[in-house]
Amino acid sequence: MAELTHKRLCELLNYNAESGVFSWKVTLPGRGGCVKAGNIAGSIDTKGRRQIKIDGQIYFAHRLAFLYMTGAWPAQQVDHKDMDHTNNAWRNLRDASASENAINKNIRRRKSRLPRGVHRLPSGRFQACLSVNSRLQYLGAFDTIKEASDAYLAAAKKRSEEFLPKEYLKQPLRPFVDNEQR
Repeated sequence: MAELTHKRLCELLNYNAESGVFSWKVTLPGRGGCVKAGNIAGSIDTKGRRQIKIDGQIYFAHRLAFLYMTGAWPAQQVDHKDMDHTNNAWRNLRDASASENAINKNIRRRKSRLPRGVHRLPSGRFQACLSVNSRLQYLGAFDTIKEASDAYLAAAKKRSEEFLPKEYLKQPLRPFVDNEQR
């Protein structure tokens, strides 16, 4: 099957760059009445991303937005600046490497009580590491959690401050509690 072109996309869909919503320009027969001119295109998948089926192929709306606005597919991945997969407004989307996209993630509840990028060593010291292009970059071993966390944040900012979530920078350090019985 041929790759979707900018011309074909523009024949079938309208894209509102402010709202990020795609709507059908045409009514297509035989699609269960779902494809009618003016209707919002696509559906939401199990991960909360809008997907749109065009000519038998499923595409993510955020990737289609790049094709629609620039005339070319994104070179890498598409990152949602605000981390909201349903917000496909053009100002919220940017081309990003896998590493940059991984940096811009919601802060999730983790099993470890240590800050992101910090690990406890058997010696009791704290190691800071940063993942860059699927490889761990060792930043050093430190006596305190704060020193290790500061090293991680400095490296992450230097690497890609634009992609680091703003709320992560505001997050206070969580106290480390050793629950392991040795």
